[in-house]
Amino acid sequence: MNEELDAAGVIDPIDPNKREAANVRACRLAGAISRLSATYQQGLLTLQRKRTGGNQHVTVKHIHQQVNVTEGGQAVVAGDKVTSRTRGTAGERRRGDGQK
Repeated sequence: MNEELDAAGVIDPIDPNKREAANVRACRLAGAISRLSATYQQGLLTLQRKRTGGNQHVTVKHIHQQVNVTEGGQAVVAGDKVTSRTRGTAGERRRGDGQK
C-alpha cells in the first residue's frame, strides 16, 4: 500500500513520520470501509426478511441416479451396498438388506 501512496505523491519517502501517519490513515479507512460494508449487508438481509415476512421457502428436488455394477463388482450408493445381479442366491436381497 505504501508503494501506491509513494506513487501518488501523498507521502515523502524520506520522512518516516509522514509515512507512518499515512499508513495509520489508510488502516483507519480500511476499517471504516469494512464496517460500512457489513452494515450495508445487514440492512439488505433485514429488508429481505421484511419483504418475505421471515418465511423461508425450500425446494427439494429428487434426482434419480442409475448405477450399473458389472459382474463381481461392488458400489456404495447413499449408504447402501450394491452388488452385481449375477452373484449370490436368487432369494438374497441385492441392495440395503440392513444386515451387517
